Amino acid sequence: MAMVVNGWDDAIDNNASKSVGAQVMLKPVDPLALYVNYIGGPENADDNHSVRQVLDLVGTLTVNPMFSLGVNADFGTESGTSLVTPGDDATWNGVAGYAKISTTSPFSLGLRAETFKDNGGTRLGIGEARVNEFTVTPAFKFGSNFVVRAEGRYDASDSAPFVDDKGIAKKNQATIGLNAIWVY
Repeated sequence: MAMVVNGWDDAIDNNASKSVGAQVMLKPVDPLALYVNYIGGPENADDNHSVRQVLDLVGTLTVNPMFSLGVNADFGTESGTSLVTPGDDATWNGVAGYAKISTTSPFSLGLRAETFKDNGGTRLGIGEARVNEFTVTPAFKFGSNFVVRAEGRYDASDSAPFVDDKGIAKKNQATIGLNAIWVY
């Protein structure tokens, strides 16, 4: 897969440059799939020179029809934009592990744990920081086209990137989400 896009990480393109991306998928043996993804290009507002790049590596293993595992690692850079050491390149990286447990019933359970390190301070905008999270995602499938999924997530950081309802910075947060998906 290859792509050219107006921008990424923004809802509206913020400069005149394009970014490019690509994905290669390898399936060396039937239960194992490996993905290598890349995206890069200038992404700062009104700046067509500071190049942001991310290399994303994904591996999935279907142990059996009721249990699958995944791992994901990201490595990113952005030229000359570090908030920690002004003028240097910003860097960030993260790793995540996933498990999905399915049953013979319409119920499944997803588990995810990840850690993210913002060395250059640009991704979270608060200077150098590490954030860890754990997510539990129960899902129930109604028929073949409708899924209801809840998500409970807990994030913890070594700095304070989160804000409470009074606007006070804090080091952790818990969130709950619910979605309904119609597949056609």
